[in-house]
Amino acid sequence: MLDLWSLRALRVIADQGSLSRAATLLEVSQSTLSRRLAELEVAIGGRLFYRNGRGVILSELGRLVRPRADALATDIEGLLGIAREQKTSPAGEVDIGLVRAAGRPLPSRLVERLARDYPRIRLRFHQAYSGQIEEALGNGRIDIGVFNRYTRGKVRGGELLFTTDMVAVRARRAGAPKRNEMQFAALADLPLVVSLRPNPLTATLEDIAARQGITLRLLHEAASADILRDIVKHAGCASVMPRHVALADYGSADFEIAKLTKPAIAQTTWLALTTQRPPSQATRVVARLIKEICVALMRERRWIGPTPPARSDG
Repeated sequence: MLDLWSLRALRVIADQGSLSRAATLLEVSQSTLSRRLAELEVAIGGRLFYRNGRGVILSELGRLVRPRADALATDIEGLLGIAREQKTSPAGEVDIGLVRAAGRPLPSRLVERLARDYPRIRLRFHQAYSGQIEEALGNGRIDIGVFNRYTRGKVRGGELLFTTDMVAVRARRAGAPKRNEMQFAALADLPLVVSLRPNPLTATLEDIAARQGITLRLLHEAASADILRDIVKHAGCASVMPRHVALADYGSADFEIAKLTKPAIAQTTWLALTTQRPPSQATRVVARLIKEICVALMRERRWIGPTPPARSDG
């Protein structure tokens, strides 16, 4: 049988000139080595060694085969070395689609981990809305997506990273009582600015409003979080967003952050891989690190803010 072990055995036997010494170095019995040598000779089609009084010597065929067998064994060992290196230290590019809320704490942590443990992996980040990320996963433009959903149920092939509640945010009014909760129906009284459509959050808000028989005043849309914040702060509009985004961008005394109730709305954040191709080793490593980093961020309360004491607006 022509395999790497047999090629190595041919080299050791030729170098040692003895089946017994070669068997000791190869850590097999002499009978096993003799059997494997016989199989190799059958595969090649001739005797590779002749016996003499002191051991064995290469036959004429053996002398012809030996250099090529050594070169072949070296090539195979090199190939296996590359495979082992790829398994222990994978390499390649990985395209990641991230929603904005994941675009600040996650990338820097991920790059730090890769620089320390997997320096041969390169990342390409794409920031987009959830629907755009799911579309990019579906057509294979990205390898990994981190995106949000606002409806119940699982994402096929996805892994849930975390859940956070949705809040209404508006500029704090002088003399107005602070509210930590707001019933959904109260949104109908507020001028709203939302992220540029289409986006799943706005669709969810409109669906809930329709079920409650109310009309939301969705006056403005913004593709920029900075523009949205400026409108909320200075133009008298309110907005709806996940609590962790509100705490990060609107956590100052200038804003009121109130959890939506009746119904409460939860944002679920998911991780999924494209189904257009099998994931590379590098992709699997990056996906695992993203999950580990998300767990760490939740423990640090970086993404999931504490829920304030309940106080309803009635």
